[in-house]
Amino acid sequence: MKECPKCRTIYTDVTLSFCLSDGTPLVAAEDEQATFVRRSDEPIRVDIGTPSTAQFAEPPQFTRPSPPTSSGVVFKVLVAAAVVLVLLLAVLGVVGTLVYYNGVGKQAAANTVATPTPARLAGPADTPASTPLDQHLPTPTPWVAADDPDTPEIDKEALKAEVIEVEKEVIRAAIRGDTASLAENLTDDFVSIDPDGKRYNKKAMINEIKNSTYESSTPYSFGKVELISADEDTVVIRYILTLSPPASEPDRTQLTETYVNQDGRWRLKVQKSVLK
Repeated sequence: MKECPKCRTIYTDVTLSFCLSDGTPLVAAEDEQATFVRRSDEPIRVDIGTPSTAQFAEPPQFTRPSPPTSSGVVFKVLVAAAVVLVLLLAVLGVVGTLVYYNGVGKQAAANTVATPTPARLAGPADTPASTPLDQHLPTPTPWVAADDPDTPEIDKEALKAEVIEVEKEVIRAAIRGDTASLAENLTDDFVSIDPDGKRYNKKAMINEIKNSTYESSTPYSFGKVELISADEDTVVIRYILTLSPPASEPDRTQLTETYVNQDGRWRLKVQKSVLK
């Protein structure tokens, strides 16, 4: 038997260790009986209640983690699908743009027609060329005296006289049909511009002289020769040539001619004629 030292309650159950009333540890009773015996000076009190929380601690409770809900999984799947769809649309947009502009470029290249450059037609060998030659008249440069006092001054009148003599040979060869002499006094890049604006190269001019209707004895005369410019390499003159064919009115033509010095000899390079 055991006894509570505080409330003096006696318990016959030897397996108990604490008082069921106040939780006080039980001690061995001095007078063991088959059941508990109340003392004569104390009332009988049996209070079987819930043990104090100070004496009996509740065992710890473990909470199992709740499994993920199905709605969260669905949301994540939808977000992933949306991202993949956006990326796919972006890739398709880039590919479509490249294909479109590539097709437009090919279509534009196919529709572009190259404009051919017209070729310059050469005139027949026995007739003057009817198309302008790709040559330009040189711009006469006025002669300027050198500042160096030791440099001898160019004798313009002497150069003018030399060129006039060559010009007379050119006119005589043209009237008489002497193409050999005429070719000798013309530069290889010679160009002649008639009053209608047509241009003739050296070969065309010689062919024109061969087919000329003027008689070799046609009278001609030189007007006053004007010196436009002169230096050691280039001389430009202007004068009026009058041809007087029989039984026809005189033919007056103003000629502006440029002579160049080639290998110590004056040759006619440019001839421009205007009717007067």
